[in-house]
Amino acid sequence: MKEQYKKQSQKLANKDNNTDVEEDKKREREENTNEYLILKDEGKFSYIASCLYCLANNDNLKDHLKKDKCEISDIKREISFYFSRVLVNMEKKGKKDYGLEFIHSSIIRNNVTYKDASTNKISDFLIFLLEELHRDDIENKKINDTEELKEDIYQNPEKYLLYLEKFQNSIIYINYAWVKEKSIKCIGCGKHQKSYSYHFTYDLNLSSAINKTIINLKKYGRPCLSVKKCIEYYSQKENIYNIYCYNCQIKTKLERSSNIYSCNNNIIFLFKGIEDQDTITNIKEYNISIKVEKNLELKSNEKIKKYELNSVICYDCSHNNYIAYYFRQDKKCWVKCSSNNIKDGYSDIFLNNFDYPMLPAIAFYHISK
Repeated sequence: MKEQYKKQSQKLANKDNNTDVEEDKKREREENTNEYLILKDEGKFSYIASCLYCLANNDNLKDHLKKDKCEISDIKREISFYFSRVLVNMEKKGKKDYGLEFIHSSIIRNNVTYKDASTNKISDFLIFLLEELHRDDIENKKINDTEELKEDIYQNPEKYLLYLEKFQNSIIYINYAWVKEKSIKCIGCGKHQKSYSYHFTYDLNLSSAINKTIINLKKYGRPCLSVKKCIEYYSQKENIYNIYCYNCQIKTKLERSSNIYSCNNNIIFLFKGIEDQDTITNIKEYNISIKVEKNLELKSNEKIKKYELNSVICYDCSHNNYIAYYFRQDKKCWVKCSSNNIKDGYSDIFLNNFDYPMLPAIAFYHISK
């Protein structure tokens, strides 16, 4: 009888201990949640919320927009106004809805392609947002971007970089712009022609990379893609046929390639096509995993620059919404931001293997310190 009573007492004690542990965990989760501003998107604006979480992790951009005094009456700058308002309020705690509806309405007014949030692609939205913030900034600083450009400026790196100097005060340009060098060579006469253009995002052609990966399926086992591998595919030389060469004066074969000529302290990689059904089907059918490297080396104008991952946005295929992760330097951990919920304490392990249904859509890198 005493032994039985002792066992029952032990069970009750263990139950009490487990209850205390669960309560401690619950309290810790609540404390973590209260530490962050949760952008309530109800799933409808998850693509907007995810971008805001990641862009807000750039202190340089956040501080600039918080100081940027633009008025609501300035309709031309309304996106900057609502965006800066969200960033300011992100330092407050609790579940709020700061500006998501306003930003969405502003997008509809400024771009006819954003009529239905459920059909939006996050890459299109991010590009649109960065370009609008850049345009607002150069208009606010009265930078003239309407001067007539001669065609040869795009083919001369010195002239092109000189032209780009006018954007040095634009916070978006300073942070995210990179210059692409496009090279075309005629196989017949050997004439080389280069052109230059600046961009705020680096597009990784995921569908093309997947096709090349599937070809090597038998050789390498389970196919695995990564940011580095997609960049290599992007930089590979390719032949294009039946193109007119003005030097040969005939249609011939050309060799084409694209590389990074210069890049700034931050660079954003877009996994283009991640929301397309054909791409998702191939990833699922061939069991393809995608790795987002924590550290990355990029060759810029013959120099090697080292970058580290700052934030990543994932596309949840099963629920058709987006989840953001960003790295907190003070806690040395990753923070997960999903619809109406924020939780920290994640390690780097999850970066090594994204597969269906959780796939990377956008990766934000910044220069290593």
